[in-house]
Amino acid sequence: MKALYSRRTVTLVTMFVISGFEKVLGDESPCQLPVDSGTCSSTETNSTSGKEEQRYYYSYANFKCTEFPYSGCGGNPNNFKSLEECKRKCNKSLGGDLPLIANILAAQAQQKCYYGNRTYAVREAIPEATVDSPCSMSCFCASYRPGTSPTITCAEVDCPPYPEGDDCVPIDKTGTACCSDYYCPSMAPAEESKPFTCTYKGKQYVEGQTIDPDDYPCIACSCNKNWTGVLTTKNGVCKEVNCGITIHNQQKLVNRCTPKFYTTSAGHQSCCPIEWNCQNKEKMTQNRNSTATSA
Repeated sequence: MKALYSRRTVTLVTMFVISGFEKVLGDESPCQLPVDSGTCSSTETNSTSGKEEQRYYYSYANFKCTEFPYSGCGGNPNNFKSLEECKRKCNKSLGGDLPLIANILAAQAQQKCYYGNRTYAVREAIPEATVDSPCSMSCFCASYRPGTSPTITCAEVDCPPYPEGDDCVPIDKTGTACCSDYYCPSMAPAEESKPFTCTYKGKQYVEGQTIDPDDYPCIACSCNKNWTGVLTTKNGVCKEVNCGITIHNQQKLVNRCTPKFYTTSAGHQSCCPIEWNCQNKEKMTQNRNSTATSA
């Protein structure tokens, strides 16, 4: 019996998708740049303790300023010493969501879908939709009823529950899989070699297992052979969490709903919204329909 298990089933789901947020901010805006922990190693300046420095960056995918681990040197300008500084320089730029909404409405008025800074005709495939959501597959622009706006329909993978075994842990050695494989040491053959392991804050992880740093809600790390004990966005160790807001919450964004978050056990704001306040939904829907009709 192998120690690795994997199983996948696929179901069709319908979802609204938008992208092209790059039209909101200027081409040179630091707020568009990806999170970058910098170039210091654990033995260099500001990292001699083996610990990273907490900084803030604007999450282009999640529409918010949030924490990230900074090594102490290098990186890019999307790097702020305080949450207030990040909000002051980037959240005001976010106020320009009108171009994004205008693009969506213009596409809908032509009975098309909008994604990735371009429009798609009904029945046209949209393979790029998996960029934000690896579990969204075989996406295409679909129209189901006359007089309604087209939507993007994807085949979404329905991942199975944990296999039997109290010591099983989910792993993903590629870092891009939708469903996890599982490593179950108690079920591993005696001749199977022990997996590579990483240690973070006294806890041990096996290769491919996700490390979720408590102090960085929007950062997910993976145990791999590049692990040095320090959180870094280099060499595939850590990457940004993508909440899929531009896929699953398109209507909320168009209606100007306000996202709500919870406070984590470490006292940080959660990365992804748990619900939305849509008090202005009816008004915004009326305005949107009026705009679409006159387009």
